[in-house]
Amino acid sequence: MFMKTCILQRHLSVLSTLSLLAATALVASAVEQGGRGQLSSSDYKFATAAAEGGQLEVDLGNLASQKASNPQVQQFARQMVQDHSKANDQLKAIATKNDATLPVESEKDQKEMDRLNKLSGAEFDKTYMNLMIRDHKSDLKDFQRESRSSDNTELRTYAGQTASVIQDHLNMAENIAGQLKNTSTAPK
Repeated sequence: MFMKTCILQRHLSVLSTLSLLAATALVASAVEQGGRGQLSSSDYKFATAAAEGGQLEVDLGNLASQKASNPQVQQFARQMVQDHSKANDQLKAIATKNDATLPVESEKDQKEMDRLNKLSGAEFDKTYMNLMIRDHKSDLKDFQRESRSSDNTELRTYAGQTASVIQDHLNMAENIAGQLKNTSTAPK
């Protein structure tokens, strides 16, 4: 009986050690993945940047809808809030389905908000629209690339559909910025 108890205790000890090692490996894997869940590292990098950028577009749009002096800029800003909120929700759903955790906002975004918040009038309008052109050009390239190369079918579809919306935003931003430029250089 004593021998059986000793053998049983050794088995339990071995099982406990194996369980501990397995749990440690799972935790290490989760830490290594950094919240990416089932997304590949490249897809997670894209999703993280898209989430941060999308939230910045919403935040800047809310700011611009209040501070812009030009009605076209105000309307554009409201459109940014609407479209990017929708895209953010779609991206969050894909991330959730894939057990990935996305960031809410970055420190860089807060600096951009602070910089714009100090401006007013026509200077705000021009700076905001130029920022929208720069950001949408960069985002368009990223979304088009992801729509061709993503390992995740849903993320690939999302990127392709959102790329066309970003292209529309870019066209609108360039049009409005051109009108703002022409307005400020017109003789008085």
